[in-house]
Amino acid sequence: MTNEGWKAALAGVPVQVDGEGWSVLAPDRFLTLYVAHGAAALTVPKVDALKVEGVLIRARTRKDETYVMELDDLFAIAIESPPPVDRKTGFSSGR
Repeated sequence: MTNEGWKAALAGVPVQVDGEGWSVLAPDRFLTLYVAHGAAALTVPKVDALKVEGVLIRARTRKDETYVMELDDLFAIAIESPPPVDRKTGFSSGR
């Protein structure tokens, strides 16, 4: 993926940059990164923070695992939408 493609893919994702330079997603949002190099493929699910350093991407998951990969090897990003608002159990008049 090119740097322009990377920026376009993440344009609609609200992030906050922390003191260490990580772009942190909202608590209810996650990304899944799809990476391939040669014949090897890797899926990185539940990414909640990203950091781009030149041609490298650091991805931190909600389990606090950190993956480091090259931007050129990234070929797709899935953006998970926030969970739907929970409905109350039982009968409700809507008031």
